[in-house]
Amino acid sequence: MIKTAYIDYHALASLASIPSETGERLQDSQAMRSLWKEFRNDRINFVTSQKDMEMDIMLSLNRQGCCITDTLRAGDAIEEFERSGMANKDSIKCWKRILLFYEQIETLPQIFDRDSLFDFLKDDIFCYGDKKAIPDNEIQAVDDILRECSNVLHLWYSEDRWRDLKYIDYQLNRDILVSVLSKYNLETAFEGKRGERNRNIFGLLNRVIGLCKKSHWRLPVDKNHADFIIKTVLQKYNFSSGERNIVHIHHCTRSSVSLFLTGDYDLTRRFNEKKHILQNHPEFSSTKLLILNPIDMELQIRS
Repeated sequence: MIKTAYIDYHALASLASIPSETGERLQDSQAMRSLWKEFRNDRINFVTSQKDMEMDIMLSLNRQGCCITDTLRAGDAIEEFERSGMANKDSIKCWKRILLFYEQIETLPQIFDRDSLFDFLKDDIFCYGDKKAIPDNEIQAVDDILRECSNVLHLWYSEDRWRDLKYIDYQLNRDILVSVLSKYNLETAFEGKRGERNRNIFGLLNRVIGLCKKSHWRLPVDKNHADFIIKTVLQKYNFSSGERNIVHIHHCTRSSVSLFLTGDYDLTRRFNEKKHILQNHPEFSSTKLLILNPIDMELQIRS
């Protein structure tokens, strides 16, 4: 009998990645390639949630500065970002491969919402203070940066460029952000680990400017209107990674899928530490869910 495994974004990203020659990431990548070969040869079936996998893809790329509003146009959005020259070739190649692999995976029907089981997973199993993309103690600083950027848009955008909704002016938006970061005497790097925070703010800024352009045709943008958009963007995209994980586990339990494939080692560890508590929940006690990383999943499939 062919085994079915639910696959999350972390595992898909590991499959699409171009890892270094040594280390854990390389082993995960190799294991994912082996598992994908099993999938292509119909010896394992991969499933996922369409709605939530697509949300994870969009959130991940937005945090890198690439503005994607839906996966139907994701390929075009990645190519537009590539033309801006703001991402290296390996990153672009990885993002395109993620989309290619995702399109081949069977998606589960979206038949349920949050319920008592979801709350049980969230409150009793993963109650460990999930890290958000921006920590709560930094939200005000990011809010201030985005607000300052919105206040000076009329100094950077001409009326014609402002009314052009066909594309995102990544270079201009980044210049605006750099000028504001410099004003606050903050780091202006966008590359590597040290530029992670700025790439995330850049993704948020692209969202803010895009929504302002669509809803406020004339410059300067009204401050109250900009504040509303900034608040909306922060609420939608300052996500909790832990809660995203719970959503996928919830899909597994509700769809009776007993294998969950993830590249998130912290998720696997936390789940296994609390697994005995899950047996106390009547809706979970009959579920034999295993959350496995690629290397362990490979062993599981071959056993």
